[in-house]
Amino acid sequence: MSLREPSSPKVRRQPKGIRENPVGSRGADARRGALIIAAWTLLALIRTPSALLVNGLPANSARYWVLVFAEVLASLVPWMLATPLILRIAEKLPLQSRALGRQLAIHFPLGMAITVAASGAGVLLMQPFLDTTPGSEFAWWKRQTTIASFYAATSYISVLGVGYATAYFQRYQRRERLLLESRLQALTAQLNPHFLFNTLNSISALGYDNPALADESLSRLSDILRKTLSATPAQIPLAQEISLVRQYAELYTMLIPDRIRVQFDVSSDAGSAAVPCMLLQPLVENAITHGVCRLEHGGSIILDARVANHTLLISLSNDGLKVDGPHRDAPEHGTAPLRTAAGGVGLANVRERLAVLYGEEHDFALRHRPEGGAVVSLSIPFRRMAA
Repeated sequence: MSLREPSSPKVRRQPKGIRENPVGSRGADARRGALIIAAWTLLALIRTPSALLVNGLPANSARYWVLVFAEVLASLVPWMLATPLILRIAEKLPLQSRALGRQLAIHFPLGMAITVAASGAGVLLMQPFLDTTPGSEFAWWKRQTTIASFYAATSYISVLGVGYATAYFQRYQRRERLLLESRLQALTAQLNPHFLFNTLNSISALGYDNPALADESLSRLSDILRKTLSATPAQIPLAQEISLVRQYAELYTMLIPDRIRVQFDVSSDAGSAAVPCMLLQPLVENAITHGVCRLEHGGSIILDARVANHTLLISLSNDGLKVDGPHRDAPEHGTAPLRTAAGGVGLANVRERLAVLYGEEHDFALRHRPEGGAVVSLSIPFRRMAA
């Protein structure tokens, strides 16, 4: 750190802190290093004008400005190297009220050692930029290091404070992510028994009339359950979700042949969109159970998916009975003819999972069609996902 006696013509420097310095993961080490260098370089730029005012501006002021900036920057290079260590200390020694005394006892010698070492190295690095050093070089170095260390204590405290703030924010993010994952797992777990309960009810009713078809349906159901109950990520590509819905629709086509017609119209870019696992199955189940199955001759279900303005737009329409009264948007939990069994677990589950994952960035609407049936429309941010 460039610090001089008042009587000396040489420049005095007082480090006062740094800018923000996020501690990233291992993959972000290069970016973190660049931010550290940029922060200390910015600090050197801020200190250079004060150093120029202290020493006065000679005739060749442009060249002198560069030299003073280089001197200030050189004195801060050791702090660039020490910053990752200080941030690591903040990460490994989080503040705890019950152990505050012990932590201060650890921080004091660590802070003193780092401050003195960085200040002393900074004095050595800025020395080539000086014209002369008064008296013995070692005595001068020792005096300048002592003075610089007192001023530089604020630098250590500032970097440590940034480290504590960053570590606290990262721990908060991890805790929120774990809570979110736990909630999503609980919501997804609700769908499997609900889906199994409804399907087994339909197969059991078929068992008395057509045991062979019921047996084949159970085989199809086991294939679907093998996929849905396996370790599946919270989000999958829409194409994979469509594949599961196709299998489910084929199973219901076996249970009630010639009454269900399912049409998929999915654009190529929409197929790579990331969606919550089992997003569409509850919607298709609702369309079959409370729409098509209530018609004497069955009906059609049309699923449309496309991408527009970085948003995934999905529409699911189905034939069904007409609803008396005005045709308006359904309330938050749907209307009775559009709810699934067991109190609307399917639709309510879909709504809550979308709210957990996307917050205000999603939209979910369910309305009756004047000619009968219903339309479910939803939109979520488009995020491409590899198959």
